[in-house]
Amino acid sequence: MPEDDGPAGGEFGARPAGPRWLETVRGVDRTLRIADRLYEHGVIADPIFHPAVEEGLSRLRFFVTSDHRAGDSRRAVPVLAQEVAAAGG
Repeated sequence: MPEDDGPAGGEFGARPAGPRWLETVRGVDRTLRIADRLYEHGVIADPIFHPAVEEGLSRLRFFVTSDHRAGDSRRAVPVLAQEVAAAGG
């Protein structure tokens, strides 16, 4: 996979801690709401916010492991796009 933009505009690539995809969402409440909605769809994303990232630049972090298959990301990306849009962005 590329090390630049992920399928929904996030940053994707291999990092020292392992493959991950970061989607900048902005706003703690919005980030938590989207993470909860994703979980309801069976997609786990860790919400990351200040002080781990700059104030106002909350993110969702997705880890990709050897247990994941191509179909997992093909299913997760549209769900992410849907929930980001539903949350106003």
